[in-house]
Amino acid sequence: MIIGSAIITGRRGDLFVAWIYHFRSQHLGEGIERAIRDAASLQTQDPHVDFVDVVCRDYDVDDESTFEFDEAVVVEPNALWRVREPDTYDGSDDDFVFPVGATPNFDQDDGQLGDAEEIQEGYCVQHLDVNEPYIEVVSDGRRVAEVFFTLVRSLPVADGLEIRVEWHWNDENVTEVFLADPDLVGDGIIDYLRQHFDDIVRNGFLNIGVYCRAEETTLRLTDHKTIEFYAFSYDRTRACEDILRDLNFSAVDPLPSLSHRHGHYHWRPSSSKSRSEFISMITRDGFARVDSYEV
Repeated sequence: MIIGSAIITGRRGDLFVAWIYHFRSQHLGEGIERAIRDAASLQTQDPHVDFVDVVCRDYDVDDESTFEFDEAVVVEPNALWRVREPDTYDGSDDDFVFPVGATPNFDQDDGQLGDAEEIQEGYCVQHLDVNEPYIEVVSDGRRVAEVFFTLVRSLPVADGLEIRVEWHWNDENVTEVFLADPDLVGDGIIDYLRQHFDDIVRNGFLNIGVYCRAEETTLRLTDHKTIEFYAFSYDRTRACEDILRDLNFSAVDPLPSLSHRHGHYHWRPSSSKSRSEFISMITRDGFARVDSYEV
């Protein structure tokens, strides 16, 4: 059980609106989604979460089920409390929406929003070593999955699916790595990810890897919901850049993202499975655990 806060933004006509919520929920995703549904019920178009905070974890409530915010709100089990009428402001249509699963937090030092506001779409070519280029991509949450699937289809053959269950899910400090059945290849990988969209693609506690073993190429959708492309071939790297430019991504260096210095929280949709339920599901589906290590 957690106590949390969220800023939900959207549009009303030509204006942007921002609602502030507090909530008590079993996990962060439940509270965020309740806040989004409430904002939608108040004629907010395209509501989405911009910033979140976890005020308290493992909160043991007494018979009164109270928790004190600055506004002295009383929080009941599974409660949602809207602070006030929304702030309104002018904005452009290209405002960035963070993908489901990873969201910036409030700046705890001065109570202001952090510099995660500088994050926008883009890509950057970096190097693990002189002959090991890789590309990091930041995509708007409204299309990050389709961008990832487009890049998967661009591989000569997608012949491996890895799912890394990250250490910070339930703060277990153990990362577990699973590989799919070798027969799961090509479009079958995309079909499987679509079939379990909330459990895998929109889960901020998973790192997903798709392999093209013949070309030693790996494509990842990280737990920060950024996309990473690793290849030992500059030709393959340039081909990936061409696809990104066709999708209207621009080169940005340095590339701001939640994986670099911006405080954030990971979360999963309310409809998704718990860690133990998820591992049981993929094990039944033929995944094998190939590694496990403490962090």
